[in-house]
Amino acid sequence: MIFKNKVFIIIGSEGQIGKVFKQHILYNGGKVCSVDILRTEKKSNKNEFYIKTNITNLKNIKKILDKTKKLYKKIDCVINCSYPKLNQSKNLNSINFKKVTRNISDHLGSNIVLCKITADFFKKQGHGNIILFSSIQGVMPPKFEHYENTNMYSPIEYTANKHAIVGIVKYYAKLYGKFNININSISPGGIKNNQNKNFLKKYKSSCLQKGMLDAKDLISTMEYLSDDRSNVVNGQNLIVDDGWTL
Repeated sequence: MIFKNKVFIIIGSEGQIGKVFKQHILYNGGKVCSVDILRTEKKSNKNEFYIKTNITNLKNIKKILDKTKKLYKKIDCVINCSYPKLNQSKNLNSINFKKVTRNISDHLGSNIVLCKITADFFKKQGHGNIILFSSIQGVMPPKFEHYENTNMYSPIEYTANKHAIVGIVKYYAKLYGKFNININSISPGGIKNNQNKNFLKKYKSSCLQKGMLDAKDLISTMEYLSDDRSNVVNGQNLIVDDGWTL
């Protein structure tokens, strides 16, 4: 089993990506601390336990690490799949300064502090992997023509947040890489979630084969970044998008 004796913390464990990662890790012999604010099933077992919390409350991050270490004796990888949609604008005309700054503060602030506290933990432990999530919109602007004649909108703060994640990864990788700590990000293309049919058709026209992704399409990238095979991959942003960014 590829994850035998490996211990993961997955933040945003009940979202589309987090849930697929969690199930894959558990099926392949790993242990998981699942962190989310949405989960209704609170039953834990010897290979998974659940912490219902919001990491935008930054005091909770150390508690998550300490509880996982106490139960499983170590932590191999922390993956943050979460994204706070609270206060996200609905369109450009609805942008409100307080809401925009709160959304950016929640997302970037939690990732900045998460990386610092986790990297310090891994430094003492002697090893560890951190995986954050950027986006194709962390490397390119939206293709606005895809949104025409739909009720969909790509918020400016989402693009700003995802660009910044790439910078956070490089900053911390440069600081902590010498301590056997790898910090990278994944930038997925859009994930299927009952989007408008016209949008899906336009989106696929910018891709090479599949178009919108399923969450399971990211599993192999997560496996690689959390494994010893990627020891010399640090501070990188791996794009998985079926050619959308070409």
